[in-house]
Amino acid sequence: MKLVILTILFAVGANSSWAKTEIKEFPADQIKDFQIRNTSGKIEVAATKSAKAAVVAEKKKWGPKCTMKVTHTEATGQLIVEVEDESWVLENKCEVDFIVSLPEQVNQNLYSGSGSIEIVGTKGAVDIKSGSGDVEVRAEVTQLQVVSGSGKVDVDQILTNQARVKTGSGDIRLRLSPTSKGELFVHSGSGDIKIAYGAKPHGLLDIRTGSGDVDVTLPKGSSILSELISGSGRIKNDFPNSRKANLKITAKAGSGDLLIKTAR
Repeated sequence: MKLVILTILFAVGANSSWAKTEIKEFPADQIKDFQIRNTSGKIEVAATKSAKAAVVAEKKKWGPKCTMKVTHTEATGQLIVEVEDESWVLENKCEVDFIVSLPEQVNQNLYSGSGSIEIVGTKGAVDIKSGSGDVEVRAEVTQLQVVSGSGKVDVDQILTNQARVKTGSGDIRLRLSPTSKGELFVHSGSGDIKIAYGAKPHGLLDIRTGSGDVDVTLPKGSSILSELISGSGRIKNDFPNSRKANLKITAKAGSGDLLIKTAR
């Protein structure tokens, strides 16, 4: 198979004539996997039905040692975007806001040192790592991993067989689709956790939080086996434990309420 690699490298200095905003387009049907690494700035990803996928980069801060590389490998369907500060001492002068349009079916791996991340309308696996900034996903997620130092995490339409969400601080809100099955691990240093299941759940739910309330909503008639422990806080469970449970819940909090509720 012929290997075709397209690489565009920007090494933009303070006196560069490059435009503040750069736009690069690629055939949408040749993108199966998208990866981005951004030092600072927003990342917004949305599905498109157009024949062209696009990366729009708006430079907010761009020091003399900042570089941006965009690589498209046709044979593997990979599109990779990398922003780096190549100075000896990181001066945090490489800040870029990205707006990215991708085909609907695509796997994504997104990293941001600081700045919000938003994904809308795609289908596939999602892996997000963020130093700080809110994370919002409105997509059909087949596999999910989110690691955030600080910031709110809000994910809708989780279809996954396994999902992991871990934050140092910040509220977590997750909604699982009616077809979702598997293992869900949610760990937070501090912040409230809200999880809602769209249908009677199957699998495992493991929650750990240092401080913050935990609120899990399940459909009426759900069959669960739960272990709920809080150092200080109220514990309330609307569902009796069943030895033939379809969902096992383990929730432990240093401080905060633990609530397992029936959906209205």
